[in-house]
Amino acid sequence: MSSNEHNKNTYLMLSSFQYLFAIGVLVVHSGSLFENPAYHFIAKSIFARQAVPFFLISSAYFLRKKAINSPRAETVYYRKLLKTYVIWSMVYLPYAFFYFQQLSLPIYLLPIGLLVGLLYVGVCYQLWYIPALLQGLFLVKAGRRYLPSWLLFSLILLLYLFGSIETYTGYLEGTVFDTIYRSYAQVFLTSRNGLFFAPLFLYLGQVLADKEDHPIFAGNRGWKVLISLVLFLAEASLIFTRQGLDKNFFLTLPIFSLSLFNWCLHYPTAVPWSGRSLKDLSMIIYFVHPIFIELSLFAFRQDELSSWQQGRLAFTSALIGSHVIALLFLKSKRTKKNI
Repeated sequence: MSSNEHNKNTYLMLSSFQYLFAIGVLVVHSGSLFENPAYHFIAKSIFARQAVPFFLISSAYFLRKKAINSPRAETVYYRKLLKTYVIWSMVYLPYAFFYFQQLSLPIYLLPIGLLVGLLYVGVCYQLWYIPALLQGLFLVKAGRRYLPSWLLFSLILLLYLFGSIETYTGYLEGTVFDTIYRSYAQVFLTSRNGLFFAPLFLYLGQVLADKEDHPIFAGNRGWKVLISLVLFLAEASLIFTRQGLDKNFFLTLPIFSLSLFNWCLHYPTAVPWSGRSLKDLSMIIYFVHPIFIELSLFAFRQDELSSWQQGRLAFTSALIGSHVIALLFLKSKRTKKNI
């Protein structure tokens, strides 16, 4: 297989999963889509929660590959990402003001709230990913520079294990771990951030980029995906029976996400299409979908609908609206390129 063909295959399969997981992000943010708790758990906690880990591993892998060939690649990436983040934060500032008003907090706390939004949770709920990505990349880079690999991996893994307490509070209730985490969450709200959540996936993506031909990653990729999926589903079943405060962390999710990404990276296909438009479509859907979710929830707020009915309306509105905006944007982009 030529280098060109491999790149096309890579981008096609990866872009397909990126698009699929962009839809998963809509599932998470739309609320409940099913009346049955089991179906809700499958949609939101099994399928949709795979999105962010996959994106983190993908970002780390390709950034690492670019950095090997170009010393300025990281700087260019950071600047572009920060610029994008600032622009979309400005777009969602009205939502941030509205959310702040709903909290009934004194107006003098508004600057602090905006600062927390920009640096930590995002001024809109989907934007938390970018601060977490940047903070996680900084921590991993610093760790790789000053620590031996075994120690860095051990520290990152311990941070992830602490973060996973939020998922396992149903089993840890009354223990010292539960007490410590709840004290932490009262101040920092969640462990799904650039300290506890993102670094492990980013580190794994970089390791894959560095050691792609290692026996751990080469060969039997399909079997590795299947085995890790079985482990992930077994853990998910365990969590479903006694659910914690949130369900962002699964202990088997890093293994499954890495295996799935590695499989996508080397999946052969004869289709002569790189899937670049799918990747662009996914990115636009990620940024614009809250507009349609919030408009839908606002429009139907006084209707006597159950939570899952409102969720389905929000999801459908976001799915259609995001695609319309994305397709219009991509069409405009192609038109400008042809002029």
